[in-house]
Amino acid sequence: MSNVPVDDALERCEALLDVQRFDQALELASRAVALQPGDRRAYGLAARALMGLGRHEEAANAASQAVTHSPQWAYGYRLLAVALMGLAAKSGSLPGKDLYGQSVTAALESVRLAPTDPSGHATLAEAQSAAGQLTEADASIRRAVQIDPRRANTWVSASLVAIRARNWAAAEGAARRALAIDPANRSAMNNLGVALRRQGKWTVGAVAFHGAARIDPRSPTARDNLESIGFQYLANLVPLVILPLLIIWPLFVAARIAITQCLAHRPERLKPLARRLGLRVATNDRYRQKFEKQNARAQMVLASGQSQADWSALRGRQHVSSDFLMVLAVCLALSGLVFTVAAALAGSIAGALTVAVVFGAGAGLLFRAVARRRRRI
Repeated sequence: MSNVPVDDALERCEALLDVQRFDQALELASRAVALQPGDRRAYGLAARALMGLGRHEEAANAASQAVTHSPQWAYGYRLLAVALMGLAAKSGSLPGKDLYGQSVTAALESVRLAPTDPSGHATLAEAQSAAGQLTEADASIRRAVQIDPRRANTWVSASLVAIRARNWAAAEGAARRALAIDPANRSAMNNLGVALRRQGKWTVGAVAFHGAARIDPRSPTARDNLESIGFQYLANLVPLVILPLLIIWPLFVAARIAITQCLAHRPERLKPLARRLGLRVATNDRYRQKFEKQNARAQMVLASGQSQADWSALRGRQHVSSDFLMVLAVCLALSGLVFTVAAALAGSIAGALTVAVVFGAGAGLLFRAVARRRRRI
């Protein structure tokens, strides 16, 4: 049987995958498989189309067929690793753990077959970080950066590894490096939003999420993140709404915890409001200007010749988040206010002053720690 129809179908399939028309791409890949069952390319393209459709189990089967027909094809193992990671993310904890282990095995084989390909090392790093092997993941992604530091997707993978390591500053730096190479990289922009938000810079993080949504309007990830910004905005309004309850401060604390927990579950009836609020924050001129200013300053730092070898997903990791420190600082300030008023009403001016100084100093130290973190790139 001639290869011409197969080659034509595969070329058209790749073009459709580039514009994310996954249904049509899958139809062409399936036709190519039927015409020539031993063609590894057809199975590889079918796996990509199935992953785009969210059908990760079928994608893993297609990638396995590609590996079976061409056991020395590093790209086939890489596709298999990515498909297994997607399948693991949808599985329960125990099946997922086993699938993540299989994805690491497939990625290791890809690296063995093509040791100088940075994509293989980056995929291995993603698989290892998903499996909880953070030290190994850091070594793998640093190797990918060493091989080709000018590849945007390598830095996107680096930002993902840092996010999984909860190293928000490193994730921000990696995402900004990716955007310096490819300003239209949606994944890099989205990861930048995640890193900014987790450092407490949620308003400028919203601008990054909106930027990711504009780059690829069909992607649900950025839209979901904008919705989460809306819920965060509502959570920040809670203390103001229930401020009258501060007279009975235990009731104030209980009400705040209950409402915050409710918002954390994203009630369906509030999602339309959260989307509107998230979009409003993301398109606010002041926040957009702040985002652009921070981005310009960060790109100047990167352009100054800062060594890429210094980057690590683990170095400088902060185990306590800025959000937690901010909440703790606010709680200390409110508690200090309540106890100061109580001491004053009891007639103990000295006690009131002591409480105010102690709680105020503690809250001030925490606020300064958060401010220092937010100034870092």
